[in-house]
Amino acid sequence: ERYKLVYYYLNDEWELFDLEEDPTDQVNLYGKEGYEGVEKDLKERLAALRSHYQVPEDDPPVPWYYGPLVRLLEWWFN
Repeated sequence: ERYKLVYYYLNDEWELFDLEEDPTDQVNLYGKEGYEGVEKDLKERLAALRSHYQVPEDDPPVPWYYGPLVRLLEWWFN
């Protein structure tokens, strides 16, 4: 596959990468003009896989320590 779609459940954010042009995943193409069809196709495929493997619609519970850990990492790297 040429494209990779990533969804971060806890942040409700998407990333889309062109693996031919950007093999190190440096340029997020999600939401950029011209990639709407790619996003739609990959989201449909993701939904089909979630259905096939009976993944619950609700997001998984977040561990109690996740919030403080994320804030610490964001502070550290920003």
